[in-house]
Amino acid sequence: MKQPTSAQFPGDAAPASSIPIPSATACGTADAPPPYNGAQHNDALPIVPPSQSLPSSGTTILPQATQQLQQLCHELRGQPHNRNLRRRLVHLCRQHKQWNLAVDTFGWLCQQQPNDAEAWFLLGIAQHQLGCFAKAIHCFQAVIRLLPRSAEAHQNLAATYEAAGKFDEALAAYDRAIAQHPDFAAAHHGRGHVLRCLGRLNEAIDAYREAVGLCPKSRIWHAELGQLLLDAGRLREAAACFREIAQRYPAWDRAWIGLARSLAATGKTEEAIETLRAAASRSDTESPAVHRFLAELLGTASRWPEAAQVLNDALSCWPDSDELLSQLAMTYRRLGALDRALALCRRAVARRPRSSQAITQLAIAHQECGWLRRALNRYRRALQLDPQNVVAQLNRALLLLSTGKFGPGWDAYEWRWKLPQAERPPWHRLSIPHWNGEPLTDKTIFVHAEQGVGDDIMFASCFDDLLRAAKQCVFECDQRLVPLFSRSFPKAHIVGTKFADSLASHPIAAQADVQVVAGTMPRFLRRRISDFPQQRAYLIADAARVACWRQRLATLGPGLKIGISWRGGSGAEERHRRSTNLDDWVPLLRCPGVHFVNLQYGDCHAELHECMRGHQVLIHSWPQCQPLSNLDDFAALVASLDLVISVTNATVHLAGALGVPAWALVPTVATWRWMAQGDSMPWYTSVRLFRQATPGCWKPLLHNIADQLRCWVATRGPYLKPHSSWSGRHARTT
Repeated sequence: MKQPTSAQFPGDAAPASSIPIPSATACGTADAPPPYNGAQHNDALPIVPPSQSLPSSGTTILPQATQQLQQLCHELRGQPHNRNLRRRLVHLCRQHKQWNLAVDTFGWLCQQQPNDAEAWFLLGIAQHQLGCFAKAIHCFQAVIRLLPRSAEAHQNLAATYEAAGKFDEALAAYDRAIAQHPDFAAAHHGRGHVLRCLGRLNEAIDAYREAVGLCPKSRIWHAELGQLLLDAGRLREAAACFREIAQRYPAWDRAWIGLARSLAATGKTEEAIETLRAAASRSDTESPAVHRFLAELLGTASRWPEAAQVLNDALSCWPDSDELLSQLAMTYRRLGALDRALALCRRAVARRPRSSQAITQLAIAHQECGWLRRALNRYRRALQLDPQNVVAQLNRALLLLSTGKFGPGWDAYEWRWKLPQAERPPWHRLSIPHWNGEPLTDKTIFVHAEQGVGDDIMFASCFDDLLRAAKQCVFECDQRLVPLFSRSFPKAHIVGTKFADSLASHPIAAQADVQVVAGTMPRFLRRRISDFPQQRAYLIADAARVACWRQRLATLGPGLKIGISWRGGSGAEERHRRSTNLDDWVPLLRCPGVHFVNLQYGDCHAELHECMRGHQVLIHSWPQCQPLSNLDDFAALVASLDLVISVTNATVHLAGALGVPAWALVPTVATWRWMAQGDSMPWYTSVRLFRQATPGCWKPLLHNIADQLRCWVATRGPYLKPHSSWSGRHARTT
């Protein structure tokens, strides 16, 4: 690969004598391409890419190293043009993460020699490493004024813009770097990363292909290209990409895992499992990552015993792996073997009593056993040892929320964005300030959607607060909720989106003064239980459709009209935890004076037919009313019912938001939304909670609900009178 000529700083005798301008990409590993720096010095210093955490400048170092650094700074002030001293200082600051010293020294050099481009450049690197991105941008702009054709300076400016979240400016700077040298592989890679952050995946793929073509030995870039193809839904190309990497690097876990992910995404789960089994059987496997993902895939297929066997086999090869112990403990929890899970967690803590990760897993096990106080104490201990333990921070947050400690719970809930598997926070799509709870008078606020439809509905209970406080509100939601939200919040602008990059082009969103993510709103609006309004309903179903559904339901004959839903959860783990078997509902379905209506989303025709054939129980169903395609019509059906009985899924959220009475079947280990105890939840006044006593055992709870339903029917009579008028049920009241 042809390398551009090294930039020549003022006073250079020859290009080779200059300190190399480092690349803005991750090139500190053996897998990454060499830094684009002309002279190719071994001590080239890459800028930390925005996807990685910045090093701390407060790291404790040995007194000898401190003395050496201070002596070096003193010598450099006496010999400001000595490039050997400059290189040594940069090297030691990088080694000991003492960038403040570099800022002081190179800042002084820039004051003494304002035209010293090299000093400005090194000062920019130090400021970047400290996270002072605005100052780093100023430094790199100074370099560009002195050396306008330096591709390296443009690239490092782009990387700093990117780290500061200024993606449009970063993209323009990468383009200028490439214009100076079209073969600049690292600039193409950085450009692809920015396009990916902007949600422009197909353009990002083209940029990554260019980077990989210019630097074919970079397996990391190649794997990132595969992941991009996977994210863009180009599954066959992703599989081909990862297959090629696996052939080149057969011992690299990431290649096999990427290939398996691609195959699983195309529905070839069994082929993905066999691919991973073959990779796991290799003797040169680098780490237990393949075994772990194989166990994860088996768990997705609810093959938990096989998953446990895979993890036990892996532990025989990597007995000191905390990750394996943790995943095996989780697998035993899914199998209901809590004693074995606890034993594994205690074993890990006994072996590493100061391991924050091990203590966190023990806390999770305690939490699943219902020992909440003990779990909270464990999380505190884990965070004392490692305040940056994201899993402990987030699980502690969820535990606080589930026990009603909303203030500290919402504060810690912000750690969700730092999970390794978390999507990039949506606020990067709009270059406007974040809302931090300040007054919204004369301001327009944009609220980003996050997570699923159920959370869209639940967090919408905060919308009225913003509508009263702000001049204008723009609310994003799932596209299927747009008609319902537009009717319910007529003073707001409702936008729906399927693609991340479509929001930035919305004229009202682009003019917003502040932005906030939906799950962050309660941090400023619901810090105490008293902050939750006692509103019967805040969503309004379409009146004409409700009338139509009531007429249709009336044809079923006299009696209560009750909707049921028995499955929930998007992932295999949640489906296993929250879903029930329709056969277990038979005692409830035989309650006299009731007509049951199917509210289960997805294809459930076979289950309904089997229930009718095996138990002579009829559940009325209208397949054309599907929330997966028409949520507004589904909301009208729910609003026309007398009662909803469902597992914890979006149907309960919808019923609660519409003010329809709902009974929710809550598993023993429920997510924070359903609280840790009690028969009510602060989000909805019409929802009653029925809690499972034993994990995985729903029959006793359904028998109890059947008894409760019979009493309710007997008390209220065969015709259940509306608990309020139509306008009272479906208008927002407090």
